[in-house]
Amino acid sequence: MRARPPEQRWPVQLARLLGEEGYSIGEPRIVARTGWTTGELEAAIQEEELAQSYDLVSLLIGVNNQYGVTVRRHTARNLQTCSSKP
Repeated sequence: MRARPPEQRWPVQLARLLGEEGYSIGEPRIVARTGWTTGELEAAIQEEELAQSYDLVSLLIGVNNQYGVTVRRHTARNLQTCSSKP
């Protein structure tokens, strides 16, 4: 899988559009990489030095779990864990 150029990534597009509407939005911090499963995202979140809180967070991951041995209950648990991290 090939990653999209930065200007085509959804968080970058959203930040640009919100900025055009007058919202004060900083540069997106993208943790996940193309092709990751929720388990890989969870591990990366634990390793990253993330702020304690954010005003806006998007979570666009999970489809790649279907290609491995991960089952639905693991995906749901991983998504819940990822979304509750600071």
